Amino acid sequence: MKKSTSQEIKDFISKPLFDEKIILNQDPSWPKISIITLSYNQAEFLERTILSVLNQNYPSLEYIIIDGGSKDRSVEIIKKYNKYITRWISEPDGGIADAFNKGVKLVSGDWINFMNAGDYFFSDNTLKTISAIIGKLNEEYKIISGFAVSQQFRMPKQILNNNMPIFEKAMLAHQATFFNRTLFRKYGLFDKKYKLRMDFEFLVRILRTEKFKFTEQNICVYDLHGISTKYPFGMMLEQLKIELAYSKKLTYILKLIFVFNFYCAILCLREIKRKLFKTP
Repeated sequence: MKKSTSQEIKDFISKPLFDEKIILNQDPSWPKISIITLSYNQAEFLERTILSVLNQNYPSLEYIIIDGGSKDRSVEIIKKYNKYITRWISEPDGGIADAFNKGVKLVSGDWINFMNAGDYFFSDNTLKTISAIIGKLNEEYKIISGFAVSQQFRMPKQILNNNMPIFEKAMLAHQATFFNRTLFRKYGLFDKKYKLRMDFEFLVRILRTEKFKFTEQNICVYDLHGISTKYPFGMMLEQLKIELAYSKKLTYILKLIFVFNFYCAILCLREIKRKLFKTP
């Protein structure tokens, strides 16, 4: 999959495919799905995400946008689609986990998905596919997930199942995952002390006792401009801290030491390069 260009994004948003009647006239016979979109100064990508949700033409959709007080055109874009957005707020927050929690507190749907600005559904039929899975789902399954793809990568890297070790199956991609709302009442919200891998921690917390249904389908395309791309070492370190918090095994202590030393070595090499070549 090639990276989207600005022109391709413009072409996409110039051709909305949603049916206003379907969006506005809720059909209670369908499982109610709530989509939460976080955004902060992502005007360049936000409209594509919004249309990706609306273009699903899903008959029982709740759409919530949590904007972190953007200074760009984000609020202007949100207001453009105000008629079709269930709730939206634009105010400063305490980070991604705090914004996630604000969204969860506003939802009334049975199932929740987090499709942040820049990410978008793989096809216009994704929510109907998920609805069909929900209709056949055993009650013990409270999580549905699939693949999130990008230009070069796929998350998770392999098909996951409930028999895997906890830290492997917790690698479900949050953009490609649908959570039953009851999970947040049972296990609580996202932990705000984690700034980058709060989704991983939440999955570790719930997957110790809950089961998930994995579909071998591409659910969404995830943004290569996102925080995981900007802070890969920070993501890795925080994930290892979470693993250590849930497991006192020596293996994870050694992994943490190795990654920390590796990260320090990278910083040292950058400093040497800066001094040798007088780069900023």
